[in-house]
Amino acid sequence: KKITHEEIINILAKDPRKYGAKINNIRNIGNPSLALKEVQAYYTEEGAMIIYQKMIHGGVSFYIENLTESDYIDLKELVTIELDNTKYCAIESACKAAITNKAFTDLFGNKQPVYSCQYGLFRSPNNIKSPSEYTIRLLNVDDRVYISNIQEDARRYGISLEYIFDNYISKNSHNDLVYGCFANNKLIAYLHINTFDKKYWDIGFVFTNKAHRGKGIATELVWHYAKDIWERGEFASYGTAINESSKHVAEKVGFERFNETYYAVLKEDFFH
Repeated sequence: KKITHEEIINILAKDPRKYGAKINNIRNIGNPSLALKEVQAYYTEEGAMIIYQKMIHGGVSFYIENLTESDYIDLKELVTIELDNTKYCAIESACKAAITNKAFTDLFGNKQPVYSCQYGLFRSPNNIKSPSEYTIRLLNVDDRVYISNIQEDARRYGISLEYIFDNYISKNSHNDLVYGCFANNKLIAYLHINTFDKKYWDIGFVFTNKAHRGKGIATELVWHYAKDIWERGEFASYGTAINESSKHVAEKVGFERFNETYYAVLKEDFFH
């Protein structure tokens, strides 16, 4: 049967390590900064689940679990309705077999599964001792004078410390915070974090000036963030670690893998 947002959140909340990111997205649908714009969910008493998600960029995805052969046929009908009218379509599951078994491949073909995971804090962060030459603290509107200390290249989407100050810090946004690392009264690194509802935080950017890289400053910034959010009783996410160095930072601080998912992409047509 089709179920409401509240019902699906109650079902997913039984396993926050597995579904934490999905719960956060569903809970905050309607926020203009969120890529997810609509969710429909179907659930059976036997535990079969289909979560159908529409994105603002024109894509759709289907999260599945515990489907029977007849459930896969229902899924095929849902996918077919959307496939011609979307730029992106994927089917995902926490179980790799759900998108590689015969029932799936007979209907959708053989697809190479893509693995993805995020890192979240499920226990108190590990103890990390900060070097005495660094001072790490939250930045405020008066710290705008230190922006020129940061030597970052322009990013693809134009996000920089200056942009963060102009659009969030100077407007006293309570959903965006910046931790700064100072050495000799100069700002040498920063960490930007954000949230939709102050329940689930995530890292936006971590940046360190080239002259100070390789000294563990990113780890120190992440640790301060993790410690503060943990002590507030809120959830700290590290997002998706993009390389081995990033994974090392996450794991050293005490973040653990969650929201582990396998994707089968059926359509990817953004540039046509």
